Amino acid sequence: MLTLVGGLGSASLCDLATFWRKAIPMRLRYKSQVCLALMLLPAVAACSGHGSYEVRDDSNGSRDDEPFTPGPDDPPSDDVTPNAPAPTPAPPVKTNAATPISGGTLTVLADGRTAVASDPDRDKVYVVDLTQKKVMNTISLSVGDEPGRVVEDAAGRVHVVLRGAGAIATLSSSSHTLSQRRTVCGAPRGIAYDKARDQLVVACLGGELAQMAPSGGTSSHVMLDKDLRDVVVMGDRYLISRFKTASLLTFDPISKSVKSRVDAPLSPMAKTKQSFKTFEGLYEANTGAAGVAYRMVPVRGGGAVMLHQEASNSPLSTREGGYTSNLCKGSTVGAAVTTIDSQVTLRSSGHFQNLPLPVDVAVSASGKTIAIASAASDVDPNAKQSPFRTRRVTVIARSAVDTTGDCMFPPASDGTMDPVIGADSQGGGGSGGSTPPDDVPPDIISYRQPSGQTTALAFDGNGRLIAQTREPAALEILSGTEPVKIALDTTSVADTGHSFFHMPVGVSALACASCHPEGGEDGRAWIFDTLGARRTQSLRGGWGDTGPFHWDGDMKDISQIMTDVFSSRMGGPALSSDQKLSVVNFVNSIANLKPSPSSDLAAVARGKALFNDDEVACATCHSGPQLTNNKSMNVGTKKAFQVPSLRGVAFRAPFMHDGCASTLSARFDKTCGGTSHGKVDQLSPAQLADLVTYLETL
Repeated sequence: MLTLVGGLGSASLCDLATFWRKAIPMRLRYKSQVCLALMLLPAVAACSGHGSYEVRDDSNGSRDDEPFTPGPDDPPSDDVTPNAPAPTPAPPVKTNAATPISGGTLTVLADGRTAVASDPDRDKVYVVDLTQKKVMNTISLSVGDEPGRVVEDAAGRVHVVLRGAGAIATLSSSSHTLSQRRTVCGAPRGIAYDKARDQLVVACLGGELAQMAPSGGTSSHVMLDKDLRDVVVMGDRYLISRFKTASLLTFDPISKSVKSRVDAPLSPMAKTKQSFKTFEGLYEANTGAAGVAYRMVPVRGGGAVMLHQEASNSPLSTREGGYTSNLCKGSTVGAAVTTIDSQVTLRSSGHFQNLPLPVDVAVSASGKTIAIASAASDVDPNAKQSPFRTRRVTVIARSAVDTTGDCMFPPASDGTMDPVIGADSQGGGGSGGSTPPDDVPPDIISYRQPSGQTTALAFDGNGRLIAQTREPAALEILSGTEPVKIALDTTSVADTGHSFFHMPVGVSALACASCHPEGGEDGRAWIFDTLGARRTQSLRGGWGDTGPFHWDGDMKDISQIMTDVFSSRMGGPALSSDQKLSVVNFVNSIANLKPSPSSDLAAVARGKALFNDDEVACATCHSGPQLTNNKSMNVGTKKAFQVPSLRGVAFRAPFMHDGCASTLSARFDKTCGGTSHGKVDQLSPAQLADLVTYLETL
């Protein structure tokens, strides 16, 4: 219930009206206090906030059956301050070339004191001596190389994934200077070193698993599932994660075959079954679903840890404040940790609420402490404060991850040293587990928050937690008696559009990048209470030129999206025209993904001819530079939907507005793709295969 503390007993009508406007909307959704609302409504417009009171929630955190749906004026907590200071003026708009955050760009080498950090925004790689606290070498790469994952081989060479160039850069073991770069695939993502076979293993977005000698030479490829992310070498097998699905492949490097495929387990809260209601009727589903696995890292002694998002399955609303859910009191997209033991047994943590954009994870040498990086930005000085605004790093004991309950709420940082959640007073990451070897440093029991937007984490040889920040470019040692910050580069990449894109807002702590990771899409078909299923659309490759927007074509431009979706549905701040333009410019700068080259060029040529054949009519709608006519068409799907661009379509499974086609081939099933979707009925299975082969090269 609500307890009112202060002078409300003798309050005037204006006092009560202010109280209703500030605090009651959240509660009306639970208590239906319509009479009070109607009584005070005439006074709300005429009265300005005054008086002093506090609102306290005595519900003891109990979970309601209804979704948590706060209104636009609801505070982020139950403390209400009616006489708040005047809003701070918005900072000036800044524009720089900035890359969507991918995370996982930091490693500490085997000597325990040398860190290597990739900088995808500045196209640089830094070699840092953590003991001397200085940069030893800076490797400048080509514009657009977008360096990412880093790994060291047995000879001390360092290998860096160049995501934008489709290559691997190698730094020499002695001087850490650039010694070679080799083309590997269209879109490399993860990399690992297999010591037993002395080979590098590279996971590619297009589905290639590349193996190459670390000393040089060409690579060999095996085609697996698309959307590969990270690789962990675990004895005689490889664990390979997939990005959007948060699933795992177990690969045998001897037989070069996949032995198993398994999805990430759900948190206890997410796996509960619930019935949801939309205009189409009732449907039953798990409360949440796993997806968007930003990072998987090995654990010393065997096993791995995978960090991924966990999203609600409850229907969203297009009304103001409607992008909330009943998953952990309003968490639409949160985070979860999946631990994988040496027998490939998977366990999930609870659902982390208020931990947006979980882009990197690091595990201590003992395997008992797990650190999580949230890449959320906060550029709005008027934003209502919540715990996620000050917590860029969360550290938790492995024992607490494995035994947690439904929901996990990382406490707000007090600006000093934060305790490791679940750790004992002697370190070691809490109770349980075996005693670590003598060469393993003790686990940290407290740490400080980094001062900048955090994109990567690592533990050094002394057990200290190191954070990489993108703006400013720096490494920060978070544990220890004194704060240590090592500047990497003085060039600013501050970009207002980039910041708003990665800024969590509203009670759900939802960011644009939550559903559009790395500027793409999350592979989900979200359910809307008045629309039905709508699959997230990619923002890559000039999306701003394909308006009107959304599948229903109901958004005329990106400015309307920022008003109706970001500010209203998500609960974000109102943006000025310059701020909206900064988002437009940032989104339009996001490059399309590079498809993998086809091994059957003849099939590509035949498919292209079919695509452009008037009798097949694909190009009737999918035309122009973006392969869309920017119109809404009814292709036999009961209503008209926007014609999507086909640029990068190979990476956008599932397909169609409702995600009914798991593959491009399945789109040609009339029950999913529509009865009037081109004139493909006369095509043979072989011709359809050629058409799909061509589409995958776009």
